[in-house]
Amino acid sequence: MARITIMKSVAQRSAGVLLALALLTGCIRRQTADNLRYRMTVYVETSDGLRMASSVYEIDAHSNNNWVMSDPNSWTGLGCEVVGEAAGPFPGTHLFALPGGTQGATVDDYHCRLITRYLGVPNGGSAREDWRAAWKAVSKSKRQVDIESDHFPPLAEIRDFNDPMSTRLLVPTEDQPRIVRAVIEITRDKPRDRLKDILPWVVDQPTVRVGYQEIPLTIR
Repeated sequence: MARITIMKSVAQRSAGVLLALALLTGCIRRQTADNLRYRMTVYVETSDGLRMASSVYEIDAHSNNNWVMSDPNSWTGLGCEVVGEAAGPFPGTHLFALPGGTQGATVDDYHCRLITRYLGVPNGGSAREDWRAAWKAVSKSKRQVDIESDHFPPLAEIRDFNDPMSTRLLVPTEDQPRIVRAVIEITRDKPRDRLKDILPWVVDQPTVRVGYQEIPLTIR
């Protein structure tokens, strides 16, 4: 009985030490804002002229609050979780503007960069109240914002809608279809779920492999 009492005492002291260390060094707490929805409209130049398609993405963006006693409102960066699907097919083509996820960045990272660079969502470094105020202002914005070409989404061609292996990424050149403009704007619309009606295999296989890359077509 005495041994059990001693073990409990040691455990309680250890818990107290860990709690004190957490208070001194800080602990990470995730602060989540309301979801943000925006529409991306993409314009593609083809041999038959300009084609347009769009897709809605829903972003659950959150900033980690690094709670330190000396600075309880310090922030340590922005994280995003994305729901949405590729835009397309563009009229009269087999082309799709992908949700992202190529060139070394995940889909979540890609959209996180878009909302911070073009829609004004702070990427950490602000007090919690400032961050939430900025988020609220962004969610009410009615602006259309052009994306720079360096941040255009990847363009892919699926030559056979029944065969995921027929997918290829298109390098933007003068002699093949290429994105010439992409615009984002806040919307109340929900992300669509219609690719499954066009690509019957996408329900079981939401990504396709092109070379060494796994390319997402839909994110749920």
